[in-house]
Amino acid sequence: MATDRNVAQHEKLVGKSVQGLQPIFILGCERTGTTALLSLLDSDNRFLVGRERFKFVCKELSVNHFEPEHFLHPTLEETNFLDKNYYDRLKRRWENGTASYICEKNPLYFRHLEHLRKEFPSARYIFTFRGLKRVAYTYNSRARNPEDKNWPINKDFRVAVKYWNQSLSSFRKFSFQTDANRSFYIQYERFFSGDENYLAA
Repeated sequence: MATDRNVAQHEKLVGKSVQGLQPIFILGCERTGTTALLSLLDSDNRFLVGRERFKFVCKELSVNHFEPEHFLHPTLEETNFLDKNYYDRLKRRWENGTASYICEKNPLYFRHLEHLRKEFPSARYIFTFRGLKRVAYTYNSRARNPEDKNWPINKDFRVAVKYWNQSLSSFRKFSFQTDANRSFYIQYERFFSGDENYLAA
């Protein structure tokens, strides 16, 4: 009984903490379209989308981080993306009352799904996936590019295979244990090619 009361209290806290905004997490192996999906959602005024807003504190993420007053003021302790113009635009959406969803994009959230489930019991999750061959190719291209200072030289196709498999396995297990209307898969090739049958489904 005590557990049921705790869950109910936590659900109430989640609703209060995000002030009526539906939390959404965008995740998947890197190079599978998480950024492209972020850009698409960001074009809609109903979405407040963080760009790896909590990159450095994934393990400690709580509902309090999603308070708009906190979410919209990034710090170096939490992320390396501090674009003031970007977050000022999101602030205007929040202040104008057009926002309905508060989203966070970070490919590696597949490592922290159980933690997120406990902290955000009403959240939704969008998992992007893409053909392994193309993902491995893009990993290798970045690893071999001497001008790409944000990508380690040893993060090549071998790492791509490892992360691709880990992400799919983790989210597949997670989705089986989560309500069907809270976890979604997006196949990069079909979604971003404008496949009407896929989009209609």
